[in-house]
Amino acid sequence: MRLPLVVWLLPCLLLSACVAPLQDRAVPDTYASMAVVRHDASTGRADVLAASPDPSALDAHVLRKHPRSDTGNILAEPPFDGSPLKKQLHQTDETRAVSSVALGYGLQGPIVGGALQSQFNGYELGDSGIPDWDSAATWRTGGVVGNGCGMATDQNGGHADGDVHRAPCLFVSAKSLPVAADLHTGAGFFSVSAGGNHTCGVQANETVQCWGWDSDGQATSPGGQFVAVSAGEDHTCGVQTDNTVQCWGWNSVGQATSPDGQFVAVSAGTFHTCGVRTDNTVQCWGRDQYGPTTPPAGRIIAVSAGTFHTCGVRIDNTVQCWGRDQYGQTTPPAGRFVAVSAGHAHTCGVRTDNTVQCWGDNEFGQVTPPGGQFVAVSAGDAHTCGVQTDSTVQCWGWDGDGQATPPRGQFIAVSAGEAHTCGVRTDNTVQCWGDNGYGQATPPTVVGASASSDSSFASLHTAAGYGDAQTVAHLLTNGADPDEVDGNGVTALHHTARHGHVSVANRLLEHGADPDVVNAHGSTPLHLAAWFGHHQVVSRLLVYGAVLDAVDSWGNTPLDNAVAQGHTRVAKLIERAAAPAPSDGPLTSVDAGRHHTCGLRADDTVQCWGWNTQGQATPPDGKFVSVSAGGLHTCGVRVEGTVECWGSNEDGRATPPAGQFIAVSAGHAHTCGVRANGTLQCWGRDDQGQATPPAGQFVSVSAGGIHTCGLRADDTVECWGWNLHGQAMSPGGQFASVSAGNFHTCGIRADDTVECWGWNRYGQATPPDGRFVSVNAGYYYVCGVRTDETVQCWGWNAHGRATPPDGKFVTVSPGYSHTCGMRADETVQCWGWNEYGQATPPSTGAVVPGTNGVKPVSEGQAMPPRRFSPSVSAGGTHTCGVRTDGTLACWGSNDQGQAAPPAGSFESVSTGGFHTCGVRTNNALACWGLNNEGQVAPPAGSFESISAGGIHTCGVRTDGTLVCWGLNNEGQAAPPAGSFE
Repeated sequence: MRLPLVVWLLPCLLLSACVAPLQDRAVPDTYASMAVVRHDASTGRADVLAASPDPSALDAHVLRKHPRSDTGNILAEPPFDGSPLKKQLHQTDETRAVSSVALGYGLQGPIVGGALQSQFNGYELGDSGIPDWDSAATWRTGGVVGNGCGMATDQNGGHADGDVHRAPCLFVSAKSLPVAADLHTGAGFFSVSAGGNHTCGVQANETVQCWGWDSDGQATSPGGQFVAVSAGEDHTCGVQTDNTVQCWGWNSVGQATSPDGQFVAVSAGTFHTCGVRTDNTVQCWGRDQYGPTTPPAGRIIAVSAGTFHTCGVRIDNTVQCWGRDQYGQTTPPAGRFVAVSAGHAHTCGVRTDNTVQCWGDNEFGQVTPPGGQFVAVSAGDAHTCGVQTDSTVQCWGWDGDGQATPPRGQFIAVSAGEAHTCGVRTDNTVQCWGDNGYGQATPPTVVGASASSDSSFASLHTAAGYGDAQTVAHLLTNGADPDEVDGNGVTALHHTARHGHVSVANRLLEHGADPDVVNAHGSTPLHLAAWFGHHQVVSRLLVYGAVLDAVDSWGNTPLDNAVAQGHTRVAKLIERAAAPAPSDGPLTSVDAGRHHTCGLRADDTVQCWGWNTQGQATPPDGKFVSVSAGGLHTCGVRVEGTVECWGSNEDGRATPPAGQFIAVSAGHAHTCGVRANGTLQCWGRDDQGQATPPAGQFVSVSAGGIHTCGLRADDTVECWGWNLHGQAMSPGGQFASVSAGNFHTCGIRADDTVECWGWNRYGQATPPDGRFVSVNAGYYYVCGVRTDETVQCWGWNAHGRATPPDGKFVTVSPGYSHTCGMRADETVQCWGWNEYGQATPPSTGAVVPGTNGVKPVSEGQAMPPRRFSPSVSAGGTHTCGVRTDGTLACWGSNDQGQAAPPAGSFESVSTGGFHTCGVRTNNALACWGLNNEGQVAPPAGSFESISAGGIHTCGVRTDGTLVCWGLNNEGQAAPPAGSFE
């Protein structure tokens, strides 16, 4: 999940009806309730609000206010002589214990002390032992060790009107201490919950305040009063004072759509949420992959939602888990527990003897707790923290961001998030430690509460963690120190490397940021970028000379980190930097279009080859995370999340909307993308409804010939558009992926088998038996990678397009009449028709032996150069690249001079239909080739990037503004105002 909440029952403890978690289950049918004492200055009385200690009572969840006693079970108006008064809260013949409140009341009105007490095992009800306090702060225990909590005055010995004194207790056994026995009133926080990259807490006034990453509104807390809050990965849920649940934030799979009814606790996971109802049953909502939202029957008193699993404490104090059990995280040990916390792939619980036991993934030691006595535990992503009986915090597991290095001092609560941890101190202030890239470890300062000494971080750090390149640039321009460190020795570049913000990394490095600063754990930014697999940031750090053999506190180099996490691309980048290879940089992915092919290089630039009549093989400069080649156009998702398209723009197929996307798919004449919020948006030709997607949440989309298919968040497939051959009539059931071809569609089921539907004239909808890891539908044929890494194709085999070579592949992409695949050794091999060079990957300048239908290089077309820097661009029928020495080389069609670059040093190049433009190292532009619409007549000024389209060109100036020139018949050269990257 990337976040587990604090489930040591603090959320439940602060509920107005924390029934079962407040039980003393050392004796059957023995319970203790929660009480709240409030001084009302207008009446001069102390009001006691209490819940029934019997969870079987119909109104057990109700916290009732009783200013006077008429039944003998609620504290009445106290005397005014300063003497203590004790009354029973609840006692019946069926229960073997009673709960009582002892209250001292001063002559002038302030409460001077109090306790909620549970007696059992032969102990007689007696005096609660309230000391004679003039200005009491806290009191931890009642008459029996571990079975009482105190209520006391504030530090000033007095109370304002309406001050609330909460005294929640977890009654475990006669040997246990209360989990949270001393909570101050007034300013501050009662609880805190650390999520993915945000944090939320319940304040003393019962409002929720959140901070950190707010991409989907997860840190925008609603109004109203709450008794508990739980921060998930990208959503948040809380229990309101009326016991209803309210959720906010990312809701891609319904994880933030809370059900009706009354709850006593809630836990927000990654893609799902679970809550305990007032009848002690569990209800879950959200994504049910692996079964985390399908709880067992029976009564449960506490619940914790992880990433793909959930755990709860039953009424008999045993733990039961459900969901994914990849590492044994849902196989709890036997025995009795009072609390449980589900992390990403591990689980921890507090036993009735106050020891902690964990199970599940232990890669970083997160399930190997230290010895000692604990009252609370919280399992995070790959680390765990707990509050010990002496109120100190101890953590174990992954500590790459300092999340497992707690500060000294006393705490009443702790919550482990994805890569940060937060706790509530005994003075009700919140202190956080660990990753602060989005401000998630910078709690707000609460008026009236003391601020933690380590809670302020530089604005530059927060902006860098958020990926706000514009703010970072502004701060640096105005004198911010790029190498400023926080208390953990972390710089802004560390935050950027941790989160993979390449544009921010560029700005920091350009302003002199030292790439080799080590943090408190000996980690450089390169260590972090390598560990988290951010290869684009790794590339920039290597360009700026980052030390390759730096050793961190664990004895690891950046290469060790990349290898340990399985980031092959990063490992190869570092290896090549240590010993540069004489050959071209490899492609990391490839996608075949109608008669052209595009691929991503290891530096995240796009290279295309083949037919380029509309500029579809002339990608723009810059960094991309994915690319999709369509009929006569191509689209890609940039590293900053925007979509850019090139090639034919008929029907607007190459004019993507603004906003953030996570995936894009270019079809024959339309394009579709998955937005960051999980919804779909399509553009281009829509004559058959292929560009009118349905509502709802999707994880992927595939644009075919005249239809489109998408994989919903619940793993079902939905298709729309032309359905003449049944290609848009998706079958039921769950799929792992889907691919739309020309008039057919194929998908991989959960059992790795392939199912196809639609037109089957050439057998393209009749897949072979066996298991596949990926499948892609081409024009009239299909290809897939089997689980043994071999490629198998079926359907129309003209020109050998469906006859793959032997060997192991990691991906395969069929086009119109040719196919390309990425081999396990990261080389590209293509086969099929090669009329336009679409089956000739330019990294070698020749087709890999065994390729079918090879067409020799035409007269007048140059072979590609041998070595490239991170910039290469494929245009209509020509390609250009920036050499490692900064000079340009172009090859392919040169009938308009588009492949005859000028001399000089360049940063980047972009090829259009029949023209080319590049950004020089001095940020000036140069263009050449066909100029029938002014597309090679750029304006003066300094530019950061350039993109040449079919017959127009656009560039981003160094001030962030966008300017275009050339053909403007469809408004393609009339950019909107604003700042661009």
